[in-house]
Amino acid sequence: MKKLIIAIAPLILALLLPGASAQATSAAGRDLPLDKSDYTSGEIFVNGAQIEAPRPSVTGGVIMLPLRAIAEALGYEVNWDDAERRVNIGKDYALWIGKPVFSEDGGATTREFGPPPELIEARTFVPISMFNFGFSGCSAKIEDGIVMIESLRQ
Repeated sequence: MKKLIIAIAPLILALLLPGASAQATSAAGRDLPLDKSDYTSGEIFVNGAQIEAPRPSVTGGVIMLPLRAIAEALGYEVNWDDAERRVNIGKDYALWIGKPVFSEDGGATTREFGPPPELIEARTFVPISMFNFGFSGCSAKIEDGIVMIESLRQ
């Protein structure tokens, strides 16, 4: 019962408090509004270790995370293709700045996802949901204001 109360308390607060301006990802992949106070402290942890990364931002009410720092902490190599405005993550993943599509096969096929990746101070930011549904085997959440990314692969 205590876990249920802890799980639904942020949702109740988000509904009761005005000015909801940030979002997190639900289990269904939808972005849920959060009260601004529930946003993030700026800290990002990957697999339990804090990483050095640009502070997450909010665009259109969606929490956007710095892709390179997180992807590299997950063990991926990240490369930029300036001509295509494309980010290659490892040998399989690709996404394009300003386009709400993502590829898991090097760009041969794409699928749509939430808000498109964007450049903020020359760095690529993606919606938090990208780490839940774009990268196979990852989980992303905000817990006590801290962004937590976990690789579910062993």
